[in-house]
Amino acid sequence: MQQYKEFVEEAIGYYKSLPFETRELYKRYMINLRMPDGVSNKPSKEADAFADKVSESMGLKFDLIITDSGIKGSLKNIEIVDSERVEAATRKHMPGEDKVASFVHAYARKAIVMRVPSGESASINVLSVNHGPAPIFLSLVVEDDAHLSLSEYYFSTSHEQSVVTPVHELHVGKRAEVDLSLLHNENAKTDIGNLCKGSVGEHSGVRFSSAYIGGGYTRARTDLDVSDHAKVDVSEIVFSSDGQKFDIGSTVTNSKPYSTGIVNSGAVMSGKSICVLKGFAKIVKGARGVNSHVNQHGLILDADARIECLPDMSIDYSNDVTAGHSAGTAPISRDVLFYLTSRGIPEAEARKLYIMGFLSKYLANIRDIKMKEIIIATMLEKMNKSSFGTVPDTRIEKYWVLESAKK
Repeated sequence: MQQYKEFVEEAIGYYKSLPFETRELYKRYMINLRMPDGVSNKPSKEADAFADKVSESMGLKFDLIITDSGIKGSLKNIEIVDSERVEAATRKHMPGEDKVASFVHAYARKAIVMRVPSGESASINVLSVNHGPAPIFLSLVVEDDAHLSLSEYYFSTSHEQSVVTPVHELHVGKRAEVDLSLLHNENAKTDIGNLCKGSVGEHSGVRFSSAYIGGGYTRARTDLDVSDHAKVDVSEIVFSSDGQKFDIGSTVTNSKPYSTGIVNSGAVMSGKSICVLKGFAKIVKGARGVNSHVNQHGLILDADARIECLPDMSIDYSNDVTAGHSAGTAPISRDVLFYLTSRGIPEAEARKLYIMGFLSKYLANIRDIKMKEIIIATMLEKMNKSSFGTVPDTRIEKYWVLESAKK
């Protein structure tokens, strides 16, 4: 126990010494989260009640529920690890890791291990509702020929400045498939720090989709290594309103031949919101036959909104590869709005259709239909009420995006 206390003290000191951005290229373009001095771990009846409301309103059964009161899991694939075992699970993040991972490393007292054995499949829904600061560590182990579909929903009930920091450590075996989808719809008092890091084995596929709709400030990092004949498809949605700030960075490393790494990021910006998109693709020497692309696009709804697109690539040009990057931002097309309104569609509805059309290619990466419905409903509610962090009305049948998703 004394050794564990010393480890915690060391980890806290290391976390406090780290900057939010260590890469020189991005230091001019960064957003600092408002991190707390510590974590109290006090139970919250308000968070528990909100979790019950989410379950009832969305019609979802959650296999894992995370609140200030604790972690509850109900599947054989889920193991909740506590105390000293967290040290062993998270120690590898400490050297050279970023600040969010080090915060979880320092303050998490429980870890969540999800394991899908070889040849098996698992579909898991996770709900997180935090009232106070919530450092969350998830270790995802998907063995050879296994399949994991994991959908995570994040809300908050914070009245004072707080933070939620889910760290995902991903280990994917050979010929495995992973569908990982995240919805962040915390309230404005909660900052978000998200990290997904790991390796993808030979002939495997990972689809990682995230929608950042709520929260005050958001900092997200993805760092995935892709092996032989494997594919990683990262799709990121930012849907902002006045005062929100987003710092979204994804790195995909094609370390082996004939691997594929795709990063697609789309942001819809309104009010005085700010978004920085940092996409980086790396193709290492000798990784021939690689397919790698970084695409970043933004839709500007208000003149005061700001978006910075920073696509970047590192390629050994002696390799036989297909690679490229693109970036662009634009306002809503007046010509398209005129066309839609001339067909009898009210302008407000026409704007919604335009926005959802822009986002449809990012939504297409999500295979969990219920998750897709809830993300669409959350964005529509944000447009209708100019607010976020609440449980959305999921009755969205009239929107063609949903019908497309069901095909």
